[in-house]
Amino acid sequence: KSPHQHASGCRTCFELAPAAARRGESSAAATVKVRQREKGLMTSMGDVFQIDGNLGGMAGISEMLLQSSSMPGTSSASSVGSVGSIDMLDLLPSVPFDRWTSGEVRGLRGRGGYEVDLLRWKLVEGSAEMCERLSIKAHISNGRSGRLQVRSPCAMQYGGGG
Repeated sequence: KSPHQHASGCRTCFELAPAAARRGESSAAATVKVRQREKGLMTSMGDVFQIDGNLGGMAGISEMLLQSSSMPGTSSASSVGSVGSIDMLDLLPSVPFDRWTSGEVRGLRGRGGYEVDLLRWKLVEGSAEMCERLSIKAHISNGRSGRLQVRSPCAMQYGGGG
């Protein structure tokens, strides 16, 4: 067995939770988090605490809430003559809204030095389409000077700057 294949499921949290979240598999990522809690990896009692399992689990949660990337930029009318990267922040890309109907997180950081100071969501019950029932609010602080594109699963209220 490799060091990440302990009976406690450490490999699952270390490798599978972030990977499932990155692929957009919200149910799979949430299931990994449930398994982690069931196996006691979130505690520090005895020898149950395993740093790679706990940090891997946190990486999985972070990937469910925020994913970031950079793309090579090109010249455009809005940035005449500039060639640089475009930083992308994808908010709530893998959140299992059927399980996490509301939440709030602060202090996530993305590529380019951008900080998500506040990310809040709430899904209200009803029969309408999900995007008609989902409220998303975000505030993002500037990172390095450059271009930023922000995506979310539905329309959102956005604030940023400073």
